Amino acid sequence: MPTERSKKYPGDLNIISLGAGVQSSMMALAFSRGEFQVKPGGSGKIDFAIFADTQNEGDGTYAWLDYLEKQLNFPVIRVTWGNLQEDVENYIDNGVYKRGASIPFFLVGLDGKKGLANRRCTSTYKIEQIEQGIRREYGLKKGQRWPKGMVVNQYLGISYDEIFRMKTFEKASYRFHYPLVEKKITRMDCFKWMEERQYPKPAKSACVYCPYHDNKFWKEMRDERPKEWKQCVDFDKKVRNAGPALGLSRAKELYIHSQRIPLDQVDLDKGSDQPSLFGDMADECEGMCGV
Repeated sequence: MPTERSKKYPGDLNIISLGAGVQSSMMALAFSRGEFQVKPGGSGKIDFAIFADTQNEGDGTYAWLDYLEKQLNFPVIRVTWGNLQEDVENYIDNGVYKRGASIPFFLVGLDGKKGLANRRCTSTYKIEQIEQGIRREYGLKKGQRWPKGMVVNQYLGISYDEIFRMKTFEKASYRFHYPLVEKKITRMDCFKWMEERQYPKPAKSACVYCPYHDNKFWKEMRDERPKEWKQCVDFDKKVRNAGPALGLSRAKELYIHSQRIPLDQVDLDKGSDQPSLFGDMADECEGMCGV
């Protein structure tokens, strides 16, 4: 039997994938203010924004998200697969594996070679939760298909200077849209737009311990957010010899920093050889890391 249209959302859906960084925040505010327009069809407006929470963002991100929700004329739905750090530590301490609890630590193998652990956290703790959250909000049950002809318009805050991160495919009923790219708006333009409209500057959005932070980020954390810094230093120590416990049988040591030395021993004042996954744009996890 064909799936019927939702009474709550009778038309096509218009959804913002919200990472709570500057790009997606600016985009959400622009839609709320009527400065951006949704694609034809559906309600003619954004139905809701959705934020996937690893429960390991910095305090500033959660404070910003609380503020942002009050500025928008559509709801923000928060979804989560759990606390990523706790899930990794539970795997180390108790051998209990939770699907997707795999962070791209920098590693040194038993043979001395350097490598990178598998990165599954984004797909499981971000992308899947966004998709499942959208389905739940619409009222679909597990395995139930979208109604015939249904279109889910998903708006992502990729800016014009990071166009290389755009998705080039469409998935089932989903259509991905990039308003900032279409309007040639860069990351710095987003900051300018928010300043001109007297919005506060958003905190950088990412898991506090993400191995893809650059030295500038780590230095700011060490100097300005000691609670988060201690969390990361302790986590870095926790995973050091946990390769076998995490299913990495050939890993001798794991590190959060690319220099493959303890985080609290890295000279953060010398500039950075720490790679950023998406250059200066690695800070925003917009439903998927770095977006």
